Amino acid sequence: MKQHVVGQALKRWLTGFALSFFAIVPVFQAHAAHISSAKQTLNLYLGSAKIITLQQAANTVFIADPSIASFQASSDKTLIVFGRKPGSSSLFVLDDKGKQVYSANVRVGYDLSGLRPTLKREFPQANIGVRAYGGGVMLFGSVPDAATAAQALAITNEFVQQALQQVGSDGAPMPTGDGAGAEKASVGRGAGIGGYKQGLVLNKTTHASTFRPIFPFRL
Repeated sequence: MKQHVVGQALKRWLTGFALSFFAIVPVFQAHAAHISSAKQTLNLYLGSAKIITLQQAANTVFIADPSIASFQASSDKTLIVFGRKPGSSSLFVLDDKGKQVYSANVRVGYDLSGLRPTLKREFPQANIGVRAYGGGVMLFGSVPDAATAAQALAITNEFVQQALQQVGSDGAPMPTGDGAGAEKASVGRGAGIGGYKQGLVLNKTTHASTFRPIFPFRL
């Protein structure tokens, strides 16, 4: 009889424990629903800017990596976001109650619209493609000889350096924020010469050229 009573009590305890455990789950999910991520993508060319018009007044503006993008607030509902260095970062805007009013993944890259026709005009006998790769520029395709590959490399390297010089060594313009960590404010080998025929990547930080075996650059 005593064993039966103990068994019934143990059964009730286990049932209560199970109900309590499952009751925790929706509470956890409710808290998880408040975690926010960037809602959209803001594409910028290096050295360019875009104006963002907010639906509500901004109190706090947060950029995860201010070396990639910076901002200026022309009013409490208008932000100007600048591309300072190739790469990606996150932008969040909060109101005076801490509510998110705007967010975006900011992607900064080179404007290749001028480089493509230049290479085509200078090397009509070659088939040279251009694309963004990470924080750099990649050349790929086919060239008739090593001299053409070297010349294409030189032109592309000059293009990258000029683009970087347009924003200065520290990016442009100076950020409106405290500048500590995240920005927050109130208010190679050869161009397919020997061995592997490799794609060409121009490094954004050292101005040097490196080569990675990703896309063919054939002689």
